[in-house]
Amino acid sequence: PTVVSEYTTSCVLVTEWIDGVRLDEAGAEASQVAEVDGMAASNVPRLCGVALLSYLTMLLDVGILHSDPHPGNLLIDRSDGALVILDWGLVTYISPEKQIAILEYVAHLANEEWDAVPNDLVAMGFVPSDKVEVVLKEPEVIQAISLGLKGLTKGGGMKEKISNVSVVADELNYARERYGNVFQVPSYFAYILRAFAILEGICLKIDPTYAIVKECYPYLSRRLFTDNNPRVIR
Repeated sequence: PTVVSEYTTSCVLVTEWIDGVRLDEAGAEASQVAEVDGMAASNVPRLCGVALLSYLTMLLDVGILHSDPHPGNLLIDRSDGALVILDWGLVTYISPEKQIAILEYVAHLANEEWDAVPNDLVAMGFVPSDKVEVVLKEPEVIQAISLGLKGLTKGGGMKEKISNVSVVADELNYARERYGNVFQVPSYFAYILRAFAILEGICLKIDPTYAIVKECYPYLSRRLFTDNNPRVIR
């Protein structure tokens, strides 16, 4: 929404009023009705994809991440059917160095280049720099974390409609409890997981086979193949 500057201060963010329908409520009704409040219910998965790409762009391009992702902040605008992301009072800044580190990690994970993963985890903030030697001596930590994250590549549960993002979050929390002395979940990644889990959950109600990673592939491929940073090219 457009910021109303004359009413906005360093402590209060005021934006224009948006008349919309919550994305999760539209998604919940999409399997029973053809239209939701005059808008095609089939637009819900598409708008979830738009939201997902928006968060990826914020994370890996813009470097300013919306940090209050919950269903009440995702709307479908009644006037034009566009996606609306509300409440920008809380954001997280992602440095260019961390953006490149995430891209490197994605490439190493896809190729199962486990030897490179410890330094990736340090660069992304999962492992303190003074603990990397400890991680190198405990390869099960690397595989526990990385295989958990690789669960994002699987589709949703056909019958149970299980969100793989939520499963990944649970596995990371388990890893943090078990290896808390060398492992932590950085705040920005927790926000991203939360946003992805919400979006995947909405779409799983419509399509039990939905896999959020399929929405990520085109964007991540473009970022990996078009970034001019020498580290990404390598």
